[in-house]
This record gives sequence, C-alpha cells and structure tokens, in this order.
Amino acid sequence: MRLNGPSFWSLDFTAPHGRRLVIGNYGSATRYPFNSPAIPGLDVSGDGGGCNTLTGWFEVVEYQLDSNGQVAKLAPKMAGPGAAAARFLILTKL
Repeated sequence: MRLNGPSFWSLDFTAPHGRRLVIGNYGSATRYPFNSPAIPGLDVSGDGGGCNTLTGWFEVVEYQLDSNGQVAKLAPKMAGPGAAAARFLILTKL
C-alpha cells in the first residue's frame, strides 16, 4: 500500500510465498522483498527513510479489498526489535 500526501509512505506486509494475506498473526517477519519465501515479509518506509535490516512481527486485524482486488482497508499491528510497544495503524484508501 502506498500513501501520498505531504509525506510519502510505503507499507509492505506479505504472507509467506504461495499464501494469501488474511487476518491473523505473522511472526518472525523479515524485511520485504528480501524475506525468505517461507516467512512473512514486512517493510515500512517513508520520505526516503526506512530500515535496512528488519525483523519483527505483525498481526492483520482488519483487511478489506475493493472490487478490483486492491487493498481498500488495512489495520495491522506490528513491532520490531527495540520497540517498547506494538504499533497499531488503520489505513483506508479513499
């Protein structure tokens, strides 16, 4: 999912290869698109910044597709090493 406005953000949450992203927990995620096909991928970057090495987990709390099969709403909870608490986002495509 890409968000444009005063800031630019790119968010990638992927299930292991061959599986569809569905509501649920995705542990041991590593940086997308360099993750092993057997594990979930995760990448959040914005305005030219991001993590070069990334491990963590995410949980898809809500996930909706529009009539074209594009993400219309995504509500992930995620955390990585050093995070004091999980972060929760609700992203809606308008």
